[in-house]
Amino acid sequence: MPQAALKAVADTLRDAGTAPGPGEATFTRARMVFVLARREPDAWLSWPPRVTANMAAELGVDAHRIERVLDMYLRAHLTEMVEVKIKLC
Repeated sequence: MPQAALKAVADTLRDAGTAPGPGEATFTRARMVFVLARREPDAWLSWPPRVTANMAAELGVDAHRIERVLDMYLRAHLTEMVEVKIKLC
């Protein structure tokens, strides 16, 4: 695992007040943070295909077109969010 990734996980855990103590399983905690962080964008990327048919019917517009536009703006937004440092409470 790259040292930068390990440092980022350690920083995140320390910022959240859950820095590992002596002998704690740091890999398990790092994996948990990674899984949680990965689920968020995946959930958002699966949203446009689920809602576009209803939105298109309600607005009287082409479903394929609205899905493409939603997907485009959502991906741009998620790309911008990558720059934000996540703080866990």
